[in-house]
Amino acid sequence: MEESVKVFTIIDSTMVDQAVVWATSFKRRTSVGNAFIFHTPDVDTSRFYDMGVNLIRVDAGRNMRKYPLLTVLDMMVKRNFGDKVLYVAPYSLFTGSLEHLTTCPLSIDTWLCARATHAYHGDKRNGSFYRTRDPLYAYYKSIASDGYFNTDVLYLKLGGVVKALKAKGVSGFLGYLAIHGEGYRFPESDTLNSICGDRLSLKKRYNMFAENTLRLDFGDVVKARRDMSNASIVTYGKGFKPWDEPSELGTPTTLSSQYAVVQYANALKGISTYLSTSFRTAVATQQKIHELIDVWDTEIRPSVVGLRRKLVEFRAEIDPTGVERDRLTSKRHNEMNRAHMDNM
Repeated sequence: MEESVKVFTIIDSTMVDQAVVWATSFKRRTSVGNAFIFHTPDVDTSRFYDMGVNLIRVDAGRNMRKYPLLTVLDMMVKRNFGDKVLYVAPYSLFTGSLEHLTTCPLSIDTWLCARATHAYHGDKRNGSFYRTRDPLYAYYKSIASDGYFNTDVLYLKLGGVVKALKAKGVSGFLGYLAIHGEGYRFPESDTLNSICGDRLSLKKRYNMFAENTLRLDFGDVVKARRDMSNASIVTYGKGFKPWDEPSELGTPTTLSSQYAVVQYANALKGISTYLSTSFRTAVATQQKIHELIDVWDTEIRPSVVGLRRKLVEFRAEIDPTGVERDRLTSKRHNEMNRAHMDNM
């Protein structure tokens, strides 16, 4: 019987609330593998009581702070942690089964399964789109010409990792970064993308980018919601997050992001005692904001549009030639000019 997959994430004291949601959603929604949380010494581990996760403290100092994923992967390789491991970032939500993912045919030579950041390789249309829309397109291509992959969800065969590192002449990811990392803009992702050769493509349902639901047209919103409802892992890695404090820049102004927020808020039910008050309040506030956006989009705005149309029709009826409108406009301009002269 094949060894059970080890599912893990990595946190410090700033990500404890998100990791609590990560752990409970894993316990509720999946039945594959064992969950591990690697953490820095400052994490309050009592928050994970009775969640069924294995907690591993890592005293790696500066490297653990700056390059947590590379540090833990190096440790796994050196200590023969297991055959296959699944990394899922702590700002993720388990929403479905992982059974099909863990049957992915990894091998010594093809040791990684990950989702492409952009689907530009082998597709001229997408290549043209991302070259003009994404300022990082050229940089990604310079690191991984066959396609730069996202590192929020990674399914790895550690035996293949060992072989790949030896082929590069190093004993670990951190060693490779120390030699080749000058100029890397995203040290951990760039290192992994530089070392990895052939890889398997991870279906988007196992790494559904929540930011893809933001600021979409109506037709795209419907598709995005359908994709999210069928997802097994939703990642909140970029842009707006459900636990962000409300702000002019941090809060989307369209209904399209509501599903991602509500989905995360629902995951908090029943675990409030494990979460900080500030975190619960921030998520509840974002949920309320999106409820108000829903009311605006479904009730207020349609009625306003109808009222505006009626006003235009009414004005046309009482002043079909536009004479009265022009008289009022001229009067308003004269009053403004007079007020300007008085202030000189």
